Amino acid sequence: MYSVRFAKLNGSQFTVLDSEFAKPMGKVSGFWLVWNFFGYSHAYGTIVALLQVLGGLLLVWPRTALLAALLLVPVFTNIVMIDLFFGVEPSATLTAAQILGCLVSVILPHLRRLLDAIEIEDVPRHRTPRLLTMALTLVAAYGLSWWIANRNNRAPTAIDGVWIAVADSTPATRSAGPPWARAFFERNRAHLVVFGRQMA
Repeated sequence: MYSVRFAKLNGSQFTVLDSEFAKPMGKVSGFWLVWNFFGYSHAYGTIVALLQVLGGLLLVWPRTALLAALLLVPVFTNIVMIDLFFGVEPSATLTAAQILGCLVSVILPHLRRLLDAIEIEDVPRHRTPRLLTMALTLVAAYGLSWWIANRNNRAPTAIDGVWIAVADSTPATRSAGPPWARAFFERNRAHLVVFGRQMA
């Protein structure tokens, strides 16, 4: 386990192959997208690795095992979700899931004490206005985000899509070609057009 964690520190994990960098983003697999994303920031990988190493060390002593498990459960839950949803190889997913299961088994005997520590005594008064306010806030937040996604961002037009620029056939412009090769009338950003320069 530690060899994998130290791999983040010494640069042998989250490295992307040149052949993957050369692919258009739409052709890159989920695994390499994730690898590139995490590899973009060395500081991020270092922090995750140090958390995993620290947690592993704290697991050794019974007095700090619970602290270690509480520290590591969010980390490994995130790893398992990434592995599952981005197509990381099954053996890595299985290993991360096994570690997560072991961490949960460390926490379970202390679950009642943990819940007692974080639960606040129920205050019965003013419950209805609080629930109503919470419900209205959720509805308003959802409604606003739906409007942004479906009305503000997506306002389809007849010309949405990728357009290829064609050079003018007159002798004066034939050699130069257009200053840009493609125009992207974006479907998911209402009325946004992006011009792609002519490739050399």
